[in-house]
Amino acid sequence: MKQINLYNLTYFNNQAHLNKLNRLIQIREKLMIHDIAIATGCEFQDAAIILFYLYNYYVAEMFLIVYHNKHLDPPVPSLVRKFLEGFPQFPFTCSVCEEEVVSSAQVTYEFMASLKETVEFISEKK
Repeated sequence: MKQINLYNLTYFNNQAHLNKLNRLIQIREKLMIHDIAIATGCEFQDAAIILFYLYNYYVAEMFLIVYHNKHLDPPVPSLVRKFLEGFPQFPFTCSVCEEEVVSSAQVTYEFMASLKETVEFISEKK
């Protein structure tokens, strides 16, 4: 089990908030920014930092989810790319409706971390 210290994220110095985060990662293998923010009550910025901590500590693969704006309710991904592949080149064909997507104005992005191993978040001053 990999331990990741969140001491620098002051919101998670509160044990109740930290417990909510640890419960979430026990039941979810795939995490998005909004999942963390909703489950713990933290700001989206802190939730994004946590996703990138998971990636930085090699305990999760990071993906870029690309949504064609025509398919947001409910959100259906047009592309799922590994983080290091970067943003898609335009134009591309939407995998949902098969329309040509010609610019970034037609898409919405989201990051997703897929856990590769068990993680425990802690908050300890070094």
